[in-house]
Amino acid sequence: MAWRLHDGHRGRRTPLRMSVGPWDEVRAAPAHPQHHAPRHRWCVVTRRAVERSSGSAGRAGLGMLQPDSAVGDRLHRSLGGGPMTDVLLPRVLADLSAEHVGTRCLVTGARGFIGRRLVDALAVLGCSVVAADIARIPQGQTPGVTHKKVDVCKRRAVDELLAFHPVDTVFHCAGSMSVQGMSPPTIERALMQVNVVGTATMLAAARRAGAKRFVFVSTHQVALGGAGNALDESVPMARAPLDAYTRSKQYAERAVLEADGVGGMRTLALRPAGVWGAGGMMITAFLAQLIAGRFARWIGCRNDVFDTTHLDSLVRALLLGAARLCDAPQVAGGQTYFITDDERYGPMEWFAPLVTGLGYPLPRRRLRARWLWPVAWSMEVVHRLGGAPAALTRPVLTKLSGMIHHSVDKARVELGWAPVVSRDEGVQLLASDLHRIHAEIRAVQAAKQLPFRAPDFALFHDPVPKFVFVVWDRAAPDPARRRSRLVDQVGTALRTHLAVVTLSVDVDGPNSRVRSPSPFPLGARPVAGLVNLRTPTTDAPARVHRILSEHGFDAAGYRVESSIYRDYGDNAHAPPRDWADGVASPGVVAVTLFEKPSRMAYDDWLSAWHHGISPLSEAIQPRTRYVRNRVLEPVTVGAPPVAGIVEECFPSADHVRDPRKFYGADSIPSLVKNMARILWSVTRFLNIFRIQTTVMTETILVSTSHVDGRQTGEPRATGREHLARLPGQNG
Repeated sequence: MAWRLHDGHRGRRTPLRMSVGPWDEVRAAPAHPQHHAPRHRWCVVTRRAVERSSGSAGRAGLGMLQPDSAVGDRLHRSLGGGPMTDVLLPRVLADLSAEHVGTRCLVTGARGFIGRRLVDALAVLGCSVVAADIARIPQGQTPGVTHKKVDVCKRRAVDELLAFHPVDTVFHCAGSMSVQGMSPPTIERALMQVNVVGTATMLAAARRAGAKRFVFVSTHQVALGGAGNALDESVPMARAPLDAYTRSKQYAERAVLEADGVGGMRTLALRPAGVWGAGGMMITAFLAQLIAGRFARWIGCRNDVFDTTHLDSLVRALLLGAARLCDAPQVAGGQTYFITDDERYGPMEWFAPLVTGLGYPLPRRRLRARWLWPVAWSMEVVHRLGGAPAALTRPVLTKLSGMIHHSVDKARVELGWAPVVSRDEGVQLLASDLHRIHAEIRAVQAAKQLPFRAPDFALFHDPVPKFVFVVWDRAAPDPARRRSRLVDQVGTALRTHLAVVTLSVDVDGPNSRVRSPSPFPLGARPVAGLVNLRTPTTDAPARVHRILSEHGFDAAGYRVESSIYRDYGDNAHAPPRDWADGVASPGVVAVTLFEKPSRMAYDDWLSAWHHGISPLSEAIQPRTRYVRNRVLEPVTVGAPPVAGIVEECFPSADHVRDPRKFYGADSIPSLVKNMARILWSVTRFLNIFRIQTTVMTETILVSTSHVDGRQTGEPRATGREHLARLPGQNG
């Protein structure tokens, strides 16, 4: 397969093996279309268009060209690419030395997920490393590593780099990535510029500088769509790839293989699958979808195969590839190698430990990929025409619903490579960073949305403010142990470190295993508990958040105005409270979080809540206690925009489970009537699909206390105390 690069400015065609002059405009096309080449028109890329359209997408590393790319980029900077795990480092570097790999190495994309880990490994081996990337140079220096800010698409910059820093081995990890099947022309041109032109520039510059080895990071997607389910390197490239990213990698890989042996430089290409590890895009993108509530259904069949590649397995393959180009170039030169974990897992099996480890529910239903294919195609067309990026794409469906397993036998035999870590061991090593990554993504996403805060006219100052903390469990689901941790351990710590006036804890325990009576948001993370406390301590929110975090809980805190609409003994459904503090209350409590619709004025919304649904539900439902918490403002960073939190106690779990008891009906007609009345009242001021209700068990730890010589407790609702503070309201 011969390739030509056309210099549009000078109007001449030059084989790739020859030196090409400075490019203002570059066209890339296969010289022999009859070969297994992608069906792609001439790709015209101007350097100015790339800088204008892609911004930092041309950066070496993993710019996803997605609206949430800032999430992955921030995580790559803060989490990925750190010091290599001591447990895996001996396995990655086993039987390798600087003499085998090359004493002087250049790594492009050195600030990306793969590049940073590779730089660390080379530095430990004792190599002199030039770490090149278009991103800013990091602060601090690693011994033996020289960081340079270089755009791989600019020939002059690359030539100057190699002139001042001659190298023996080039590891080309730089590239741009997109999971969109159809993208606007500007994005497709940016992909071609970085992945194709950047690779051609590096090949020509490395050859002129006298480099002996060139190792390229390709992708397994270049062969997706080939014949058969068990793919090996003999299968030709896909004739019609679904996306521009795969096409660009096909062009780049062919250029690398055709350059083998020219000018004494030997080349090879590695084809990893989804590269994963702490801070990697595969993990961070999945967690972002999980947090956004989009992981509500499994896609595909139970016998689908999902190939992945652990980061350290890929790094070892890169090092072994360079070593084989040194001691056995006749074997490895001009070759491609699939690099995967070599384990057969379906997407459901692979991601299940991550989902359950963070306390999210596993989806119970499954969607066939063929049902979603037209939807994905339609979303891609909209994106192609300038709309928002598609949330579901055909390339993603192909990966999640395929039955293709890539053979790594060739890499085992010719490179002497084997996976460094299994999926199970890798997930266990990832567990320590998983919650940290999850919290970082939540913080990044929360920064994009405005937290809810009551308007100024509805705020007030309470000398003993009340705080409500919504709690999520970071540990594996264990309701019995969760109650002990939250009620006993956290409750004791709060009473020890704060001047608590009132304190109660609601927890999703073994005695409250009842399905939510309201539509639970698909894919939402289940609430594990609720902590209510009144305290005059000035830094109470920070202390409570720290205590919850130390005991394995994530939390969102709010300052609220609270009132008890009905208490135990106020109606015929329950006698007055006669149990001691610290004893679980009888029955169950339904905790509901809801937002204020943007369409409604605040006073109208509050009136519909306090004077609409509250008296109506009190007349219909068998509640023993009803506490309303009006959110004034969030007190923790990244708190969801919750406007109200209510706690509704019922005599037993059966009163929530049985629709007739829940709606206070003695017949089918009355059940339908009461359901319709409550539904109508609720939909007037809430979006029922944004309501999140969890059935829990209530434990009042501190019911009354004394502050400044006066007895205090929860205020009782009079029916109009909230509206008295609003404009135009009296009494």
